[in-house]
Order: sequence, then C-alpha cells, then structure tokens
Amino acid sequence: MLDDNEAERVERPRYGFERPDYLASHKSLAVCQRELTRLTTAVSAQVQAIADAEGTTATIRRTPDRCVLQLGPVALSVAWLRSTMDSVAEGQLLIVTWNGNVTSRPKYSPERPGKPESSATIVWQDTFTAVADDEASWSWRSENKNGRQSTDDVAALAIKRLREVLKASKEQ
Repeated sequence: MLDDNEAERVERPRYGFERPDYLASHKSLAVCQRELTRLTTAVSAQVQAIADAEGTTATIRRTPDRCVLQLGPVALSVAWLRSTMDSVAEGQLLIVTWNGNVTSRPKYSPERPGKPESSATIVWQDTFTAVADDEASWSWRSENKNGRQSTDDVAALAIKRLREVLKASKEQ
C-alpha cells in the first residue's frame, strides 16, 4: 500500500489546459444568430422599401440561416455557412446578388424533360468571417477588403450592390 506521501499529486486546472477563444465558444453562437437576424431584418426592410418605391413586389424567404430576397428581375441572398463543428470561428457569411429569378423553382415534369426556363447568374458575391473578442466587439471581415465592418455596414453594402444590379437590369 502506498502512503499518502508517496502518491503522486496531480494539479488539474478548472477549465482544462486552455479556455477556447470567444468565437470557438458556445457563447458566440447566440450572438452570431442575433447578428444574422439583425442583418436579414435590415436587408428585408430595405428591399421592401425599394419595392414599394418602385411599384414592384418583393418576395422574401427567410430561414434561421438563410434569406433570399427577390426584387423583380434581381435577387439578393444572405446565407450563414456552418462548419461541421458548428463553430462561429469556422463559419462564413455569404452574400450574393443575382440577375434573374432565384426564389421560384421551375415545375418538375419527368415526362417532359427540357431546358430550364431561365437561370439566375451571380453578379457580385462576398464572403465574410466573424471577428470578435466578446459580444461588444462583434464585426465582420470581408475576404475582398481589409478592415472590419459592423452588421449595419454589411447590410448597407448588400443593398448598394442590389441597387446597382437593379439599375443595370432596367437599362437593358
């Protein structure tokens, strides 16, 4: 039998070897979801305002991780691309402006195979990653630009790109 003096004592830290960074923690998932909701709500409101001013209809489809906004002949899509680990640090925000109809699906008829009626084409896209040390410092970093942007800045950029595509489609 070993005496208490001979037993090896092991000191174990309370949280393991190292606490995870904020974006790799579960706390950031709720903040990310709130920021995505803020983004899609702001973009949806602005698209509806454009539709009202232009006298067209806007079709808005929202899910927790995606939002597709069809505005006449153009569209805007916002999607949170999750990693297999479901970590904000590994996820990406994808924003795409489209020329063409994205929201309606062609009717499938196996008896009559044919060409798709029309396909939407990508006019602009950008991918963003979350940058934060805590909830208060939340921002987005674009793969195409240096620097950090707030959620409101990202929404303004998406609407700006949508307006450009809408203007170009009217000129054609």
